Amino acid sequence: MNASQTAPPSADSRILVPIPGTAKDLSLNTMATRILVVDDERVVTEVVERYLKLEGYDVAIAGDGA
Repeated sequence: MNASQTAPPSADSRILVPIPGTAKDLSLNTMATRILVVDDERVVTEVVERYLKLEGYDVAIAGDGA
């Protein structure tokens, strides 16, 4: 490495900051983000619900807009 190049930061010097408002930020919040999933196909809402819950969201599902 020459004088004009800088060394990449070591793993110990990196600061990881959660992105506000995302599921990855839940450790900093007291409440999970709530998402309402609406679809008339029950299978669709159940699959989407499972994936969102795995990411830490609080999920409610509905079969119609009513």
